[in-house]
Amino acid sequence: MVVPGPESYEHLRTYRDEVYPTFKEACRARGLLRDDAEWERCLEEACQFKMPGQLRRLFAQILVNCQPSDPAALFAKFKIHLTEDIRRRRQRQRAGNEATADVTRIDEFCALHLLDRILGSIGSSLEAFPEKDRVAW
Repeated sequence: MVVPGPESYEHLRTYRDEVYPTFKEACRARGLLRDDAEWERCLEEACQFKMPGQLRRLFAQILVNCQPSDPAALFAKFKIHLTEDIRRRRQRQRAGNEATADVTRIDEFCALHLLDRILGSIGSSLEAFPEKDRVAW
């Protein structure tokens, strides 16, 4: 209905002379998919009331049940909240150092590891998401 007279699957994945690797990406380029604003609002509200572990469980549920269009960007936007307990624990272990709001790659890795464990408990994993998102994570 959106691509008049499609001639092939590649033609369906083509928009403005660019061939996208997946139909989902082609649909996103055409503006046919909703953005992740709904999931962002949900996480923003939850950040006011939830602990980091609870946020990671909510994030896992969003990944599995809501299929956000860009999971890596969603993680990046909320990583400071998703890693808060990990950062605090790491800072306590390095007693005497100033507290920092910066999220290190180690904090991200730990949060992703915990997120993968949560996903595993509900029958999924980070491997279930497109490789481009896993690389960004």
